[in-house]
Amino acid sequence: MTAPVPEGCPPPDAVPMEGTFYRLAARRHAVGDITEEDSWLRPYATHGNGYYKRQEECDAHGLSIYASEDDIERARIFVPSLGTKPIAEVVITLNDGTLAHRPLPNVTTHGETHHDWWTTPHDLIPQARVVKPGREPE
Repeated sequence: MTAPVPEGCPPPDAVPMEGTFYRLAARRHAVGDITEEDSWLRPYATHGNGYYKRQEECDAHGLSIYASEDDIERARIFVPSLGTKPIAEVVITLNDGTLAHRPLPNVTTHGETHHDWWTTPHDLIPQARVVKPGREPE
């Protein structure tokens, strides 16, 4: 269950956008699967995340997505622990919330198309389809 977003959230730089975006999905998903709630945990609900249990912070509610499949693939290579996660494709409409372009700092190999997405409603579980499998663990 998601917590309601704090007052003043999403931030002013978040705007409605539409298009195809990509997200790393839960490891258990195979190509063609539709993602479920465990692929859409907000940062405050994700162990190991800097925002874990900090639901009073706006950024703890933004879902990490990429506008480029190539960019998210480079992220999987750059951060080996992400390599085993499959890539899911989600189509976002102007009614699905707001996005802020948030390129990843100090990263030159990936991250230019990274966005944070505050969904409408705040507890939306997007319908995304897995388009690329995760790699086998080494």
